[in-house]
Formats: sequence, C-alpha cells, structure tokens
Amino acid sequence: WGEEQATEAQFAMDASGPEVGQAAEVRAALDELPEHHRAVLVLHRHEGMTYDEIGQRLGISPSTVKKYLRLGLRHCRERLGNRE
Repeated sequence: WGEEQATEAQFAMDASGPEVGQAAEVRAALDELPEHHRAVLVLHRHEGMTYDEIGQRLGISPSTVKKYLRLGLRHCRERLGNRE
C-alpha cells in the first residue's frame, strides 16, 4: 500500500496556539481511518497526487482511489464537522 510514504507525509503539523488542538483533532480523525483510506487521503490532499498517480503507487485503480478518498473525507467531516 505504500504506507511508509503516506505515514511520512502525514500532515507535519507543527502548529502553535489554538491550531494545536485542531491539528490534534485532525490527526485523531486520520488515525481512525483504515490504513488504505488514510494513505489515499494523505497522498491526495497533502502530497497533491492525482488519482492515477495514487493508484499506480498503491497498486489500485483510480476508481478505488476515488472511493477511498470519498469515504475518508466523509469520516473526517463527520468527526470534525464541516469546517471550511
């Protein structure tokens, strides 16, 4: 799955002040995800990889990447609330 790469990329949040609490909440929400959902979410949102690139890296189809991304984002939104 390329978890090492995704784990290394996991939101390096060295925030200070009120952002520390938010970073901890985001990290907790990510930790609750299945590893493959977390890897896809981190690679897409943090590394800026495309569905095709993620699929090639993890050995899954782009449609599976989209599915895992959708499920991961849904979990995070439910866990954190829809903050924009």
